[in-house]
Amino acid sequence: MLTKEEKRQFVKELIKKIKRNKLVVFCNFERISSGRQRELKKEFQKMGGEIFVAKRRLLQKALEKESIQFPEITGPTIIGLTPEEILPTKILKFFPKKKEKLEFIGGILKEEGRYTVLAKEELKELAILPTKEELLSNITRVLQAPIYNFYSVLNGNIKKLGYILANIRG
Repeated sequence: MLTKEEKRQFVKELIKKIKRNKLVVFCNFERISSGRQRELKKEFQKMGGEIFVAKRRLLQKALEKESIQFPEITGPTIIGLTPEEILPTKILKFFPKKKEKLEFIGGILKEEGRYTVLAKEELKELAILPTKEELLSNITRVLQAPIYNFYSVLNGNIKKLGYILANIRG
């Protein structure tokens, strides 16, 4: 059990973390072992974020102090905070195994100093969007395609010339 001072400190730290990150995701979770939770923490740490379990009342208090109008949260809650907008939703959506349950409650997106509350449906839509890296690699592929095709055409003509010369010689 936390003391009142520890609770106040936790709320202050949570507010700092919310201010520092671009996306905050809240999920209900069930039947996820501590080992699997560590795996999830490692995935979030790779992208510069963090994930942890929090008491609902302390979470609600932190949201109220930041004037974020978020619906009442129920059930065991895990919080994911990241500077990235899309990748965390993908990880949380596709992380659970068959018997595990990790379900979006909602989230907060910070843009230009303002908070936007996201419903679980919006988080599910974010999870199916391509990440920034995927978009950049697709753009690179599209930009490289004409050059590669031109190279293939030129290379094909040189090969044909080689076959013709080999036939003439032979």
